[in-house]
Amino acid sequence: MSTAMLGGDVGQIQQGATAYRILGESLVACGGQVVATTQDAVSTLQDQLAAAQNAVVSSVQTVSQESRSAMSALSGTAWTGANRAQVEEVGAELDARVNETTMRIQELFETFRAELSRLGTELSDVATQFNMVAVSAGESAASVAQAMDSQAIQLDEVMNTGITRG
Repeated sequence: MSTAMLGGDVGQIQQGATAYRILGESLVACGGQVVATTQDAVSTLQDQLAAAQNAVVSSVQTVSQESRSAMSALSGTAWTGANRAQVEEVGAELDARVNETTMRIQELFETFRAELSRLGTELSDVATQFNMVAVSAGESAASVAQAMDSQAIQLDEVMNTGITRG
């Protein structure tokens, strides 16, 4: 823009004001959407993680109970020899592995849950900070739009009205 120019295109200034008004509204809406989407995503992931943990642990525990039930049924069976000893050994080993796996699954899910909580908090903090910046920028954009509208009105009054022909 030339500094020697006096005046301006009122229509263009008003279009610019409209663009800034739209930008301000979009910034505020975007900030709110980022916060809501982030909170929903973190909450949904936490719920899904808890459900997955319960389902996996339940499945493993069911197998463990079935293994114990089979071993219990065997205890009343009259059967001796190497095969029985191997069946009992396999049953004990299976029970130990299932218990070991259940504990490891629980540990990993707890680690996952703690990390998700940490990341979720961090993500929510960033979303909240972005929302504050977006709201502030939206207010600034609205202020720019208002100033441009006022300037267009004043420019029109000064440059285009007031002189009458006699």
